[in-house]
Amino acid sequence: MVYKVLVVEDEEIIRKGLIYNTNWAALDCVVIGEAGDGEEAIEAIKSKEPDIVLVDVNMPVVNGLDMLKATKDYSYVAIVLSGYAEFSYAQEAIRLGVTRYLTKPVQEQELVAAINSAKKKIQKNRFVSENQEELQKVKEMEVIAIPKAAHKDELVEKMLNYIDMYYQDRIQMRDLADAFNYSEVFLNKRFKHVVGTTFIDFLNKYRVQVSLKYLKEKQYTLEEIGAFVGIPDPKYFRVVFKRYVGYSPREFITILEQTTETR
Repeated sequence: MVYKVLVVEDEEIIRKGLIYNTNWAALDCVVIGEAGDGEEAIEAIKSKEPDIVLVDVNMPVVNGLDMLKATKDYSYVAIVLSGYAEFSYAQEAIRLGVTRYLTKPVQEQELVAAINSAKKKIQKNRFVSENQEELQKVKEMEVIAIPKAAHKDELVEKMLNYIDMYYQDRIQMRDLADAFNYSEVFLNKRFKHVVGTTFIDFLNKYRVQVSLKYLKEKQYTLEEIGAFVGIPDPKYFRVVFKRYVGYSPREFITILEQTTETR
């Protein structure tokens, strides 16, 4: 795709230099307009709908920061241009969510890097926008569904409580057989009949469900989370996680980041 760029700079020689001395085609970009002050820029953003806006911070009429605030509801990625003496303005621009700030005079390699960064952000934002409903479903995913009948069966209810208490340990059916004085075969059949899945399958689903909570907290490594939920082998944890979630743990983390990312 081709990205639409708006150049906003009150110093004409700098503005024209950015427009005509940059190989926009090589960056998959096209300059669709220019503005000499913030007021002109606001009108251009509303009428031309650029993907990327290069904006100077210190401009007459309406400065760059006020322009950003006035157009915060429009979908574009901003790259701020700033003089060394205007560093405090640049800090405020970053707080407003701009992608990069560049000090003048702008170096070509810095501009190219900033444009490429902006393009990646646009791609992510569009992916999230187009797939928001599906991403939200994944984020709020519930791996386990316990049928009501399970809570009406006293023995199965005890087995579920046992899982809740000891899922972090290496549970095997013989542990439950010893605890409840029934054979492993009997307990397996009873559990599957009432819950609709095998004991081991349910146990792994339960562990994955708990791991989703830890992943959302963003405080632990994948190795730590696997150990917390009773699957200390990182490779096996990834296999089990993907089996029930449909994504690897790292893919799930990416989805969490995409659903919370802002401009």
